[in-house]
Amino acid sequence: MSKKPSVAIIGAGLTGLSAGYFLQKEGVEAQIFEASGRMGGAITTQREGDYLFEQGPSTLLRGSPVLETLLRELDLAKDLTPPNPKAKKRFVVRGGKPVALPGGPLAFPFSPWLSWKGKLRLLTEPFRKRGAATKSETVANFAQRRLGREVLDYGVNPFVGGIYAGDPKKLAVALAFPTLVEAEEKGGSLFRGFLKLAKEKKKARGGAPRPPKGTVSFASGLEKLPQALAKALHRQPLLNSPLQKAEPTEDGHWRLTFAGGEQKVFEQILLTTWSDELAAALPAPPDRESWPHIDYAPVQVITLTYPREAVEHALDGFGVLVPEIENLPFLGVIFASSLFSERAPSGEVLLNLFVGGKRHPEKASFNEAQVRREILPAVAKLLSITEQPKFYAARHWPQAIPQYTLDHQSFLLARHGAEKNWPGFFLAGNMVDGISMPQCLESGHQAAQKIRSSLKTPTKS
Repeated sequence: MSKKPSVAIIGAGLTGLSAGYFLQKEGVEAQIFEASGRMGGAITTQREGDYLFEQGPSTLLRGSPVLETLLRELDLAKDLTPPNPKAKKRFVVRGGKPVALPGGPLAFPFSPWLSWKGKLRLLTEPFRKRGAATKSETVANFAQRRLGREVLDYGVNPFVGGIYAGDPKKLAVALAFPTLVEAEEKGGSLFRGFLKLAKEKKKARGGAPRPPKGTVSFASGLEKLPQALAKALHRQPLLNSPLQKAEPTEDGHWRLTFAGGEQKVFEQILLTTWSDELAAALPAPPDRESWPHIDYAPVQVITLTYPREAVEHALDGFGVLVPEIENLPFLGVIFASSLFSERAPSGEVLLNLFVGGKRHPEKASFNEAQVRREILPAVAKLLSITEQPKFYAARHWPQAIPQYTLDHQSFLLARHGAEKNWPGFFLAGNMVDGISMPQCLESGHQAAQKIRSSLKTPTKS
């Protein structure tokens, strides 16, 4: 019989499941509470007949030490599915048409991605003086300063739209892309800085082999990862258990109230998700009247399938991103069936369309009729599609991706103050430690380490 849990984890997404798994390895009993009726957060894989599709993240980037540990310990490596080697191209819309990004330095001079003026401006980056990057500099300002306006418009802007569904004029470069700031600080330019960072990583590895790189999925889709984490837990997460109130007790513990008024007391509490409702359930952070608001980008993920002969574009790549300057009503399209096998029957193609973000937040909540009327014609024109989709599915995420704006620093400071001054309180997840799947796993692992070192009660050997 296991002992009473000493840690409450709020949220059964990747961060919460990861934290629970690593605490369990240390002999610490934790109970995960999930407000919704499912685990995995935004990672959502669906199967409809012969169609297998993602309604959240589409790929998983390898290389993180924690991810590689989990792939090995959960026996998931055998299920990894690499992308089709023929689908290496990445497209950006320019002049209303998909243009392939240059695949290497030899292809760069001949690529229509940038004008000659834009190419020459980009090539001067190593010779430009180190700037004064600060916590108040936006991604747009940084990119224009170092790379030029054209690279901002046709490189950085669509990339930010694809990663954050955000606006580079509002995201803080030090928070959203800290490696860029580090590279400039170390090398004086991005070119020299990334060379130095690569040498430092190689030196830190010593004789160890380079960690695996590249994007992958699983044969049954990305939801395989949170499912495997949950299966490995001795104590299963409690679903449909929204936290309504959290308050410290006189003896240094935390009293949690859940739906229906049920109360439980824990030594430690770890929050791995965030919302305005959750913020209202907590005490105000130290020296503040309330928790700072987090801005989120809403996104709708739409899955479409077509007969192969109805799509004139070769779909020979990862997908296509849309720069804001092109004024199209969507953020991008992933060529899912080109990337991974068995996502659609032979003779059909499956696409994932991303709509909304901070660019068009109102379109994230479009119904199917609105999407077919106002968005699909633009997709059809871009990819030369001659028929209506055979299959249509959509998932709306009102709070898809937290935005690391200039104002987000205030939330990070509030989190630091709470963890420093409130015994047994911890915050982790994509709102504080990075938005990618590997970063969420790393965040859970780091939180587990902090909790383990601070627990008052002994753990199992």
